[in-house]
Amino acid sequence: MGCESINQRICVVEKHVNVNNSEFQTANASVLPKAPPEIRRVLEDARRHLGNPIAMLDTSYNLLAHTDNPIADDPLWNELIGSGTFSDETVNYFNRSQFIRSVAESEVTVLLRDESQKYDRICGKFFDNNGVQLGDIVAVACEKPFSDGDFDYITALCERISKAIDSHDTFKIVERVFFDRFISDMLNETDPGKIRKAWEDAGYRETFGPYIFAAVADISQYDPTITSIAYLRDKCASAQPEYAYFIYLNNIVILIGRDTETLSVNRDMCALDDYFRRHSIFAGVSGAFQSPFQFRSYYKKALTALNRGMNHPCGINIFNSESFGAEGLLNAAGAVVEPREMCNPILLQMQEYDKTHGTLYLSTVGAYLKSGKKKRLACEQLKIARDGLNRRLAEAEAKFEIDLDDGNLMASLLISLKILERQAG
Repeated sequence: MGCESINQRICVVEKHVNVNNSEFQTANASVLPKAPPEIRRVLEDARRHLGNPIAMLDTSYNLLAHTDNPIADDPLWNELIGSGTFSDETVNYFNRSQFIRSVAESEVTVLLRDESQKYDRICGKFFDNNGVQLGDIVAVACEKPFSDGDFDYITALCERISKAIDSHDTFKIVERVFFDRFISDMLNETDPGKIRKAWEDAGYRETFGPYIFAAVADISQYDPTITSIAYLRDKCASAQPEYAYFIYLNNIVILIGRDTETLSVNRDMCALDDYFRRHSIFAGVSGAFQSPFQFRSYYKKALTALNRGMNHPCGINIFNSESFGAEGLLNAAGAVVEPREMCNPILLQMQEYDKTHGTLYLSTVGAYLKSGKKKRLACEQLKIARDGLNRRLAEAEAKFEIDLDDGNLMASLLISLKILERQAG
């Protein structure tokens, strides 16, 4: 950026806005790691050069590092330092005062001025090596006014931090702040535009193949006093580096990109499976999805598979949401329950009725479901006409009081069919 006058870059807000800082939000330090010592030393050097305090935030306003304690007459700084973030009320103030818009429209650095605030601020952006913004550097002119040289110095400071993140493994912790936050945004955000933006900002359209699987790994069996969850996340990434790893709550979330709709634990997750077995880590894996708007539901599928698997231990550590109930237990040596006990009782009733009366309801319903409810394919498999198929399906619905358009029931019947087929041979 050039050396134009600082007055040409000032964001002046005419409307007077009062900010209520009577309550601080609780800091999110337990989830978001702080900046490493090397970054803090860079900020301290900048503090001495500028003669004003500096803070480093991620893109969600979570504090990563700062140079000074609270400043008596600067409520925005005090809220950030005191709570580790900004309250919703303060963020709304940023929107009303155009602070957020001004920062978003700047290339790297912008000076922010508002008559409701005693001190001016300079805000600069830092990025990862893919050009994704990871956060902001903010300096507050509480000890001396800014000069043109200060503005350009902060621009250079942001470039220095961005290069350091790219070139030194120690600074990767800052990237993790951004990407760990990504899981929370994808699960909790309701605005479709913001969901798509979070997905695209993270670069996953280019990183992964057309199909993505979500995995949730539980580490509760691993003694947390021995090692941290961040350490375990890094060890997982070392074991199978081609996937993306995140910390969310007390779990490790893994995103797996594939070129096909199928995922084999033995083939595609072999290194992770081995590591999980050795360290008593369990995981549930979802089926394949393609849209960022499906992330929340498939995350829940992975979590459901994990919980079901841990409630029915069967000698495996990674549970697939699509096959765990039907095949995972049957594949494991010494299944802990009789397979028929896992079947939907309606399907067992069909099986017994067919044996007693010589009917073919089970095979008919089975062919219809396994064909994806495509009647032409079901007719070809059963070698009957469409009228015959329709008659049998209608009789089955009436006799066993089922609705073949009920998605939950159909999923249960399909799983039960797989169990019966495996048991038969």
